[in-house]
Amino acid sequence: MGKKGDDHDCVFDLMKKDIEVINGDEKWFYCKNLGGSIKVFVDISIDLADSPEFHDCNYISRGNSTYTSLRGWVIDLCQVWDKFKSCNECYNAMMKGDGHWEKRICSQCVNWNVQNDVFGFMKFKPPKRYPKEHSFLDSNGMLSPKKNSNEFLKIVTDKAHNYISNGVWSVQEGLTFLSVNG
Repeated sequence: MGKKGDDHDCVFDLMKKDIEVINGDEKWFYCKNLGGSIKVFVDISIDLADSPEFHDCNYISRGNSTYTSLRGWVIDLCQVWDKFKSCNECYNAMMKGDGHWEKRICSQCVNWNVQNDVFGFMKFKPPKRYPKEHSFLDSNGMLSPKKNSNEFLKIVTDKAHNYISNGVWSVQEGLTFLSVNG
């Protein structure tokens, strides 16, 4: 807590440094329930600052939670949920707490990690009115997760603007493309 108008950036910087230390190489913590040490990963899902100037940093993917429900990614989790969450085997490996579960390649799931998708489990169907040409569809008409960033959003908005302006996409196709891609 601080006085009205105080700058909170120094507090956020300290939190970020703490998280970087915790997430560093081979940081293990004792877990009483498991009776041993486990590797821990910390991430901030959202910080609820009391000032509007901080709200934009929390919402790189404003609005459409269907495709941006996983922080930092463009993906439709509802379509891929069964393969996104841990299967029984991966869940049991995590509960052992030996740290080897995160390096596993599983043929049943991605174990909560989109980047573990070597089998294409995270591919999802685009919505109606998603443009068929010049979009991110693969040869089977499916979309793959994309890492969301300011650079990616610039590419997406430039692409939508160009294809709508040149009459390649309808306005509705462009809006659907923008909605799906952050």
